Amino acid sequence: MSTKTTIAGGALILAGGLALAVYANTNASALSTAKSTMVSKYVKLSDTALVKGDSKAAEKFAKQALVTDPKSKEALLGYKKVILASCPKSAAPAAGAATQTATPVAPKAAAPKAEEEDEMGCI
Repeated sequence: MSTKTTIAGGALILAGGLALAVYANTNASALSTAKSTMVSKYVKLSDTALVKGDSKAAEKFAKQALVTDPKSKEALLGYKKVILASCPKSAAPAAGAATQTATPVAPKAAAPKAEEEDEMGCI
């Protein structure tokens, strides 16, 4: 390669890099809006898959939302829903089953707040 070609190529690369930097700085809000829109779409697809009972698709869409914007609270909450939905359901006693005890039953402690319950995850 000639020196002129090398210098011209370097100048083009430098100009392209500068143009990209200017574009990214002037369109930061548009890029942020586009990210937010994509995260919302992935979370909605994940929610729809959960409703249909397709946990694999729900997880795939929730992960894609996180990849799109790892700092998005909406993406994190969407993934949390998928994880909590995969927790095994506790078996409740049958409605007709009566238990006989010789000692009186102590009153139950107050149930934890919904926020605390969500934080516990699968137990």
